[in-house]
Amino acid sequence: MDHPHILLISLDTVRRDHLGCYGYRRELTPNLDRLADGGVRFRDSVANCGWTLPQHMTLLTGLYPFTHGVIQLDNPPLSPRWTLLSEHLKQSGYRTFAVVNQNHYGGGAQFGFDRGFDEHVVGADFNQHMPWTEQAAVERFRAHHESGPCFMYVHVNDTHEPFQPPEPWLSMWGPSYHNRYEGELSYVDHYLGRVFTAMSEMGVLQDTLIVVAADHGTEFWEHEFLEKKCNLYREILDVPLIIRYPARIPAGRVVDGLVESAMVAPTILDLAGLPPLPDAQGASLAPRILGRSDEAPDSVCAHTVHSDQEKFGPAQFDHFAIRTLDFKFIRTEVHAEPDELFSDWKQRLQAILLRAGHDPAELEAGTVIRELYDLRVDPDEHYALLPPRGRPGWPQLSDTPPVERAKEIAHDLETKLDAWIEETRRAGRDR
Repeated sequence: MDHPHILLISLDTVRRDHLGCYGYRRELTPNLDRLADGGVRFRDSVANCGWTLPQHMTLLTGLYPFTHGVIQLDNPPLSPRWTLLSEHLKQSGYRTFAVVNQNHYGGGAQFGFDRGFDEHVVGADFNQHMPWTEQAAVERFRAHHESGPCFMYVHVNDTHEPFQPPEPWLSMWGPSYHNRYEGELSYVDHYLGRVFTAMSEMGVLQDTLIVVAADHGTEFWEHEFLEKKCNLYREILDVPLIIRYPARIPAGRVVDGLVESAMVAPTILDLAGLPPLPDAQGASLAPRILGRSDEAPDSVCAHTVHSDQEKFGPAQFDHFAIRTLDFKFIRTEVHAEPDELFSDWKQRLQAILLRAGHDPAELEAGTVIRELYDLRVDPDEHYALLPPRGRPGWPQLSDTPPVERAKEIAHDLETKLDAWIEETRRAGRDR
């Protein structure tokens, strides 16, 4: 076979810091950890968006959110001007299969995710769907792997709240909400292990390029809130990325330096020896994986926009972020009046104001909040460096830049962020 089978697994709502291969204190994910040991793990993988729909479209197109334009719940499907990875692989002679669940933000036909698939199989429940997912994926590999290369896209939603895996995983790690998340990870890992075992028994595991990614993380009170993906702090944007392909990738590699989600699709095609996507904005990671280059981007940008999730309508706020290895700059733009904000977003935005040193009562339509964090001494992004500073309990961190230097760093990062916004918006308009 000239080209490998490809298995792309997207884990919904999985934080990088909860996998054993990334240093988690409990062995929640032994099968994924072994996968990483047999391939390459990326130490600094960052999502280009903080929630499911735009992030999955970026994963499958190599395009940034503003460019592909599928960024809100009431968006039309992906424009036919853009090519999905599945379409490109089908044109290259692959049999293509999508095994997805009822969370259509990660694979629903109404957003165009069905394009290019010979079979777009939507049969899994929102949660507790892993036995079905295992069966659907394995059956299709078993039926088609001898006929030529297969591409399988699997969207796993069980790691998305409400975190209710079946027993024994529900109580495996304890009774708390966070323990149930740990149980979800172990539940998913167990069934992914069964998929890998079945592929090994078929004799295709060594000939398969396996990519495991996540769309975003989730919150466990790090910034005072739980669960919802309404910020761009590290618990949301820091995601795992693992690639295994024994034919080309040495086992046990760890790649340092920034990586972004838009790089996944271009990397898959490059490693598989296939032509690149015609419009992808992300660069292939193959040169870094294979040790031919250590050139990494000096910054990665992200954007999330949210409207009222029940009534839709105009955007209520935008979050933008740009991070380097040393610093992260975040800008929040509020478009709705406080009492019009959906759910607990008023309280969340007021908490951001307070964290940035402002009076929460200042929140109103038109409010813009800027935050800068020194990731070298404050990796959890708690202590904003921009003035005004000095709220009660503010720590005196050593080695952080003085205020004037912090303002210069923030200005430089915001300038780069604005250039990314304009460039990616223009790319979406110009086609």
